[in-house]
Amino acid sequence: IEPLIYEDSEMICGFEQQFSPALIKHLGWPTIEPIDNFKQTSPDLTRINQTKVPNRITASCWENGDEITIRTTVRDPNTGNFVATAVVRFLASKLREPIVFQPANYEQTRSEKDAFDPQNYQLLPKDEDDETTWTPADLKVEVWTHEGRGPLCYVQDEKVKIFVQVNQPAYVRLLYILADRKRTLLEDNYRIDESQVNSAVEIGEYLCTAPFGTELLVVAARTEEFPSIETREENGYLYIEDEDSESAARRFRGEQEPEPGQRGKRGLQRIDNSEQDIQQSEAQIVVTTVEK
Repeated sequence: IEPLIYEDSEMICGFEQQFSPALIKHLGWPTIEPIDNFKQTSPDLTRINQTKVPNRITASCWENGDEITIRTTVRDPNTGNFVATAVVRFLASKLREPIVFQPANYEQTRSEKDAFDPQNYQLLPKDEDDETTWTPADLKVEVWTHEGRGPLCYVQDEKVKIFVQVNQPAYVRLLYILADRKRTLLEDNYRIDESQVNSAVEIGEYLCTAPFGTELLVVAARTEEFPSIETREENGYLYIEDEDSESAARRFRGEQEPEPGQRGKRGLQRIDNSEQDIQQSEAQIVVTTVEK
């Protein structure tokens, strides 16, 4: 049984700590090992096939005014086939006790998630008159923790290992966005060489501490070194200070601020040296942290 997700946000629902235990108690099913949350691209995919988990429940909670909808799906993880689905609707106002459905700091995290969304990242022509089409190149990057890619939840003082994988030699920049929207630069220009390509590279081990709530782990990989980024140091940590999340995302990506009249708000500037082919790729995962 995977954690209950709030709408399409990949964030864990506010009452997940009551929802999944109730299902487990009612169904009598064992919980899924966290490592089995890996996507099909995971280097540890064989672990899923070896465990032969009989069924997996995923669920999402949707709010529409007073109406609450919980959608659940049962799938055979060994074949990928659907086994069953269910939809339950009820009115929040009719509950005997109020329930918080939305994750903590949802709106702030959603803003950060959208700004750093890899789907929004693209290479753009330098100006309106340039008809050149820029597309993301062949460089691919993935990021996960020792418990997979999500949904992830860590308790205060729990240790978290972070792994990255690229499909060609690259430099990696790793950012962790805390529940209070502080953007911590964990690694910058971390080099992954030819011998580590297509392998799980452990970036480091970190400790779950306050503040608690919904947080983001963002990675960018580049075939050349990232340009220097302005940060502020506090208690041994480096922070990107932009108030605006889109500005922070541009600086994290090594982009320039768009010039007046330039098309689009995002995009790398054209490189003057035509012989230099810089490729860049991004990925992110959502992490929920909770107090003991």
